[in-house]
Amino acid sequence: MFDARTITALVLVAFGGAVAASSLSPATFQHGASQESDTEDAFQRPAPEHVEMLKAVGEWEGLLTWSFPGMPSGESRATETIRALGPYHTVASFQSQFGGAPYEGLGVMSFDPATGELMNTWSDSMTPATLLMRGTLDVESRVGRLSWVARGPDGALVPHRNVTTHGKDAYESIFYMGEGADEVEVMTISMKRVK
Repeated sequence: MFDARTITALVLVAFGGAVAASSLSPATFQHGASQESDTEDAFQRPAPEHVEMLKAVGEWEGLLTWSFPGMPSGESRATETIRALGPYHTVASFQSQFGGAPYEGLGVMSFDPATGELMNTWSDSMTPATLLMRGTLDVESRVGRLSWVARGPDGALVPHRNVTTHGKDAYESIFYMGEGADEVEVMTISMKRVK
């Protein structure tokens, strides 16, 4: 049977796109008497990263494959619904199976123009902890990167990362566990837009 903490730590699917530095700098948000109206306008205007994230809104289906060290490999069909939360965030609902058990996860993707970071929270039906991932997005290439620390198969905290490449109506997300020479690829999610 799969270790639910390991599986959960690696499943991230709110792929509205991971983000890089925004065109809005932290200084944009400093309120001054002479800059207040410009600041308010800039604060309300979605950054290019927000626009890129919202391109993922829709219905998706595909395949999740995994190969964790010391565990049998497997695959499962997956579905995902991504919706917009205003012009700044996406909310993803993901369904699949792990080891014959139903799996459901919920992710909220946000971009912070003040720090230039993508932040993604992930909660699911197999783990009590909510994960927080941080990363970047190259808007031109549509390649996103997220990283976080979560428990591995032995219960120890281990670095994890994810690289997601978006096409017009498809994306592929590859997950890694460990770092340096000990890093291994453990999971791939390949999805196509159906709506």
